[in-house]
Amino acid sequence: ERYYCAVEHDQDFLEAWTQIGCLHRELGDLKSARSALQIALHVLPDYPEAHFLLAEVLQAQEDHDAAAAHWEAYLQHDSRGPWADLARDRLALLRGEAD
Repeated sequence: ERYYCAVEHDQDFLEAWTQIGCLHRELGDLKSARSALQIALHVLPDYPEAHFLLAEVLQAQEDHDAAAAHWEAYLQHDSRGPWADLARDRLALLRGEAD
């Protein structure tokens, strides 16, 4: 609720949109999570965390091609970040390259 108040005051509040996406994902509302994360990426298209989280949502929705594009975008912007190995593993599974 507080994150929604924050984005009412500042529609470009990147972290709030990202957290809204995370919360909706945790609640199983993938459609709302996807929407919030897409807004975050509209605010800052190069935001690695939003790319990764959106990829996770898209994967859960079985939109594998779109998920792969966002994992690749995450790695392009943050190849050594906290989720880099996981993103690489997810991409390898989608491409059939996993061990």
